[in-house]
Amino acid sequence: MKIIGIGGEPATGKSSVVQCWALDGEKISEQVITANNGKVIKKTLKQHRVGNLVIFGHYGDDIAMGGTDTLSMSILPAAIQWVRSRANDKTCNYDVIFEGDRLFNSKFITFLKEYPQVEAHFYILQAAEPILNERHAKRGDNQDEIFLKGRNTKYKRLIEQFPDIKVRTNNTMNDRLEIIREILGILGR
Repeated sequence: MKIIGIGGEPATGKSSVVQCWALDGEKISEQVITANNGKVIKKTLKQHRVGNLVIFGHYGDDIAMGGTDTLSMSILPAAIQWVRSRANDKTCNYDVIFEGDRLFNSKFITFLKEYPQVEAHFYILQAAEPILNERHAKRGDNQDEIFLKGRNTKYKRLIEQFPDIKVRTNNTMNDRLEIIREILGILGR
């Protein structure tokens, strides 16, 4: 199982990269059951499926902030359980793409890097400040400066913690296409 994780500050174009696959896929909401301190917990793991490619999160014109932002803040245990059950199933040949804060974190990255049946690749997207400002204005988001600085710090720390994360600039359509081509190469498509 190959898994591609894409992170980055808001407006770096994570969803724009991923929705090129997601919009062609079938929307699915799958119940994943996990256990926590003896309690059984059901979580909905929203996804798109295109053949054997699974994209975590939901995308579409009706969704302002797509991707894993559409998932529960506590989705991580369900995502880990989903990967474990699929990666250990010899009849399952899914590859996965995810982007965004819900899953692009130290705990999930560490799990994926250490899980023997997973070949994981991680990207952090960056964009120039004028581009970020333009994108924030265009989508009309209301994320305050403190939140944005916090995201910046998060991704700087992840780059320090995981030096093999690939950092890519995503300022232009050509940048985006180059990132997509690189991911397609990893997935063998």
